[in-house]
Amino acid sequence: CTSCHRLDGKTDDEGSLAPELRGWASVAWIRVQIENPGSGKTYPPGAMAEDLEGHMPAFADEMSREDIDLLARWLHETARGLVLQKE
Repeated sequence: CTSCHRLDGKTDDEGSLAPELRGWASVAWIRVQIENPGSGKTYPPGAMAEDLEGHMPAFADEMSREDIDLLARWLHETARGLVLQKE
C-alpha cells in the first residue's frame, strides 16, 4: 500500500498524492479533511497545488470548530449507516 499511500506520513513514493491511511474515514480524519485537506495529515500538501482542479477547499476559516466537529461526526455516522444498510 505504501508504494502510493502514506502510513503515518511515510510512503515509498514521495511524489504520490494518495491519502494517508492511518485513521482513514475516522471522525478525526474527516475533521482534518474539512478543516484543511492540504495540511499533510490527510493528503500531502502537493494535492492542493493550484494547477490541480477539483480538490476540496479548506473550511477552517469559514466554519467554527464546533460546526466542523458536528459535521465530521454526522458524516462518519451517515456513511457508516449507509454501509450497514447495504450489507
